[in-house]
Amino acid sequence: MIISQFGKGTLQKAIPAHLQQQGVQPEKRGQTAWADQASPLGFTKHEQLVAFCRDMDLIF
Repeated sequence: MIISQFGKGTLQKAIPAHLQQQGVQPEKRGQTAWADQASPLGFTKHEQLVAFCRDMDLIF
C-alpha cells in the first residue's frame, strides 16, 4: 500500500494521513522500517524501490 502511494507521487509526510483514512494505524518506526525493508535489496532511496516494484509489475 505504501509503495503504491510513493508510485503515485504521494509525499512521505502524507502517508500517515492516507493510512488513517484507509483505517490502518501507521507504525512509529519511521526510517527504521524503511531501512529494514530496503537494505536486503540494496536500495537507498524510495525512488529506487518504486522503480523496482514497477519493473516487477508489483504496482501499476
